[in-house]
Amino acid sequence: MRIFLTHSISGTFETQEEFHHIVHVMRKQVRETVECVHNEVWECEILEIKKKSIVLRTVRLVVAKNIPQSFQLAFGNLKPSRLEMLLEKCTEIGVTDFYPLITSRTQYNHISHDRSIKIIKSAASQSLKTYLPNLNPIQLLHKLKLDDTWAMASLNTEQSERSSGFTRLLVGPEGGWSQAEEDYCKECGVSLVSLGSCVLRAETACIIGSWKLLSAQ
Repeated sequence: MRIFLTHSISGTFETQEEFHHIVHVMRKQVRETVECVHNEVWECEILEIKKKSIVLRTVRLVVAKNIPQSFQLAFGNLKPSRLEMLLEKCTEIGVTDFYPLITSRTQYNHISHDRSIKIIKSAASQSLKTYLPNLNPIQLLHKLKLDDTWAMASLNTEQSERSSGFTRLLVGPEGGWSQAEEDYCKECGVSLVSLGSCVLRAETACIIGSWKLLSAQ
């Protein structure tokens, strides 16, 4: 498991971040090591455990700084429990950027940003990611900059002849896209992609669609 920090990692340093997780969940002790991530992955030795912070020392570089393969997922916002599953599984698959959307059929127009970031951090840690995916503020579909690098999952049987090379995926909310939204996306150059013949929940479509397009790259 890896620990994601928001500050730089160098030499001997003290941090309050992830203190509870390191000490009370992972139950790490002085002289034990933990992998810390901030652009790079470092193995760090615990030198001291204080009341609310921990002192660590870098031991060795595990993974040098690298730029992840970009893949963006925009989706009609979901109820909290389904949103959390979406964020967790799509982080594991390799999504780098999340864009929750308000559409004509979106039922939930707010998200708990702090809770969502916690879910993303946990999934990135468990799946040994070297980066932390971005969670963008919730926005209207028409505010999203769309072009021909986007693919749209749709119940429509029509599908673009192009089946690979997409780096961005649009998935509608519960109830799907309205016809006006589909038409708008097509006008922007977005292609339709099929996820099979089964009717899927929105979060399932996000997981399967992301995996399908990432695997085709």
